[in-house]
Order: sequence, then C-alpha cells, then structure tokens
Amino acid sequence: MFKKVLMFCLVLAIAITGSSISSFAWEGDDWLQAYWSAEMEWTQDEWGYGREQYVTFNEYKSYGQSITITKTNDGSLYPEARNLNDVDLVARVIFAEIVNVPPREDNAFAVAQVIKNRMGTSKTARSVVIARYQFSSISDGNPYFANPSKYNDPQLWAECVFLAGCLVNSDSIPLKYPSGNSGGKHTSIGTRLHFYDVQYGMPFYDINKVKCTTSNVTTKAYYYKTSTTYNKILTAPVKIGSHVYFTY
Repeated sequence: MFKKVLMFCLVLAIAITGSSISSFAWEGDDWLQAYWSAEMEWTQDEWGYGREQYVTFNEYKSYGQSITITKTNDGSLYPEARNLNDVDLVARVIFAEIVNVPPREDNAFAVAQVIKNRMGTSKTARSVVIARYQFSSISDGNPYFANPSKYNDPQLWAECVFLAGCLVNSDSIPLKYPSGNSGGKHTSIGTRLHFYDVQYGMPFYDINKVKCTTSNVTTKAYYYKTSTTYNKILTAPVKIGSHVYFTY
C-alpha cells in the first residue's frame, strides 16, 4: 500500500508543478491521467498483478511527439523515425494499426500478440515492426504514426505504450485484467502471426475457393489469397472487429 500511495503522490506533484508541458500535443492534462490510469491498471502489486513498470513518467511524456514523415517506396521505415526510442516506435506502430479498427483496445492487445509471436526467442520488437512490407504504418505515410495525438485518445495511446514496454522488454502480453478490475480480459489470438483489415476487402476463401464473407470468415476460411496464390490457412482465423488474425 505504501508503494501505491508513494506513486500517487509523485504523479500528483508532477501534475501540480508541471502538468502543462507545451511540447506535448494531447489536449489539457488527459495524457497525464491516461499514463497514471495505465500504471494503476497493470503494474500495481496491490492489485495482484505485479507487472513491471517499464516506462517511467519522464520517458512517457517524451513519446508520441509529432514528427514529419516521408512516405517510402520500398516498405522500409521512415528515415525520420529511425532514431525513435524502441518503446515509442513500437507504440506508434500498434496505435496506427488499430486506431480505426474498433474495438480499438482489444485490437491493440491482439496486434501486440502478433508482434510477440513473431519475436519468438531471438528477435527484438523493433526488428519485427520495421521488417519491410509487414506493418504498413512504418512506410505508407500514416498520420497516426507521425502524430498519435491527432486522434486525441490518450488512454488508448497509454495502453499502446504499456504494450510496447512489455514487448521491448520481452515480457508477455497480459490478456486478463488484474484482480480488482472488472474489465474482464482481452481476446487471445493464440500463435497467429498475421492480421488483415477486411473493411478493405476480403482475401479469404473457403475450401472450394469461394470468397468468404465477414459473417463466415472465422468458420469457413481455408485459404488466404495473395495475388493469384491461394495460401492454406493452418489455424482458424480470429476476428476482432474488422481485423482478422490468422496463420498460413
């Protein structure tokens, strides 16, 4: 309990003495409250979770700053983003990939699982997200990568930073909320390595190579079509909103 009170006093003192930091783009003090909320939600021992605090307040307030990006033509990371801190970079990727895909928080946790699954035992989170042609937000001029505050959802950003901290530090992705929180749990996507937003089209086909619909994709999808190639789906897809998570 002492630790909990100490952390609260520290954040309260920061809020009183320096809550208005002109370089940070979120409206008002919402970003500060979001940071504290994420810390309370996932890192407090008193809530029975015991998660590490991977991102300090001083680090957090430097993340998500607006940057200028230049769209690349070869799927590589924006030149202007190459010096971003690992947590900031991974958080921007997660945020940009799910900001227009409700339920956003659940998809943030699912995309983080994809990154974790791709990391395996030898890759870093940074190397996974900057791999060419894997996460489009690093190269296609995504405005939410360049400036997360453009969407003005500081709580979602705070969760993405928390997830990025877990990934960069090779921690697991928590799906069940800590005890004392009635939020429940996030959807598990298991070992799936890919995701696709079906609001931009349906590349999934059943065993007869008939295109699936959004209503039957989780039960009928047998192939994922890339160009003219039908790739067999090895595990049943999981659909969260318009995101479909799968492996082939």
